[in-house]
Amino acid sequence: MHRVILRSLLTLALVASGTASASGPVTVTISPPPKSTDAERGVIEVSFRNNGDTPVYMFEPATFAQAIFVNVLCIRDANGGVAEHRIDPGKIIYSPDVFMSIEPHSEVRHTVDLDYIYALPGGPVDITYTPQTFFDRPQGDPEPSDPAAGKTTSNTLHVWINSSLLRPASDHPDWVARSPRTQRANRALRPGRSAPLPREAGPAADGRRSSTAAMSPGKVSAACALHR
Repeated sequence: MHRVILRSLLTLALVASGTASASGPVTVTISPPPKSTDAERGVIEVSFRNNGDTPVYMFEPATFAQAIFVNVLCIRDANGGVAEHRIDPGKIIYSPDVFMSIEPHSEVRHTVDLDYIYALPGGPVDITYTPQTFFDRPQGDPEPSDPAAGKTTSNTLHVWINSSLLRPASDHPDWVARSPRTQRANRALRPGRSAPLPREAGPAADGRRSSTAAMSPGKVSAACALHR
């Protein structure tokens, strides 16, 4: 009898310890900046919080660590129209050194200038972060070698965009021109174009489509396809 009780207690302890070391969940919170005029010109704040007891790792170009990032935001106007992602970051080398770590029970926060990346509409817009995978460790080239620990969840931010505060097109030197010929010329000048993006960043679920296809002007946002 005592052995049965001892075995049961040991099992419960193992289960409890396993639960304590589980990865995630990771929540993404999109919020307006402190100044309302910044929000009206397309500035947002995005935080990634690891609510688990172990570090998690995310593909950094999907976390707004740099001014240019892959298309992971769904931005819709009042009529359901989708804001175009206008800057092509090129094919990003998918290797362990491009994974960002988030420590347990901590968060990483970035200020994001949407007007620099997206062709924003004026008026009310809804902004949602497309679910992205996170891992227990950085992943290798060219695709993840481990199963994902989970997927992020996000709120939807409702904000008003004042079109008079947005940059004119002439102030967007990094925007890819609509001409296919110009697109090819610009792509040829981009560095580090030797590996595919992870599954979430591409326009389809094949995991091998380049960011060039995902971010070409005129295409419906792949990020919004998951929020219909």
